Amino acid sequence: MSAAGAGAPEAAAALRSTLLPLPHPTVVPGDRFRETYYWDSLWVVSGLLASGMAGTAEGLVRNLLHMLEAAGHVPNGGRAYYLNRRWG
Repeated sequence: MSAAGAGAPEAAAALRSTLLPLPHPTVVPGDRFRETYYWDSLWVVSGLLASGMAGTAEGLVRNLLHMLEAAGHVPNGGRAYYLNRRWG
């Protein structure tokens, strides 16, 4: 067995991924995307709260706060290439 051990392909793929790591589970829009988009968050959180899923809504808000603390702003989406794109 190599030093990388089991799971090496998954670890290598994670290193190549542009997906920003988030500390809490998140909700993504539809089937097409794998990342959070801040402009969907209001509607997603509203729906989660209406569905009695306050814990999931809190996790999504905490993820947005995490991105704010880490990047100094909430990027458009949860991908590394959105970190340089901001309004204003």
